[in-house]
Amino acid sequence: MGTLRRAFSLALTKFKEWITAVKLERSYTKEEILAMYLNHFDFLYNSHGIQAASETYFGKNQEDLKIEEAALLVGMLQNPSLYNPMRRPELVAQRRMVVLKQMVNQGSLSKVKYDSIRAIPISMSGFQKSSHINGLAPYFRMEMRKELKDIL
Repeated sequence: MGTLRRAFSLALTKFKEWITAVKLERSYTKEEILAMYLNHFDFLYNSHGIQAASETYFGKNQEDLKIEEAALLVGMLQNPSLYNPMRRPELVAQRRMVVLKQMVNQGSLSKVKYDSIRAIPISMSGFQKSSHINGLAPYFRMEMRKELKDIL
């Protein structure tokens, strides 16, 4: 009986997810959905969103990312703990290659450019943990972050 109940619960959850996906696709473009996801994703080290991750891992704005840097961050989306460039650089390099190869397959990146990028080693020289402690009003920002996390 327990197995049947779990199967029904899983099917119900999947149905609810499907309904939510349909509602999202009716209200937003794929680009808007992707932007919302990237702006809320936890990239570790208090880096919530692609802009914060760009600053944390590479010390630059998201608009200034090189293709190989952007591919690294996109690769983290599958599992940020597993594909943490500070802990598993070899695994992250493999994942980055998968992302770049998919870009070639989709026509977003030429084979020649792919071949030149794949040889570039991963550099974490710009890495700096972001923290609510640094900057103006650290206590206020820490409390604001807690409140926003509860709300969202």
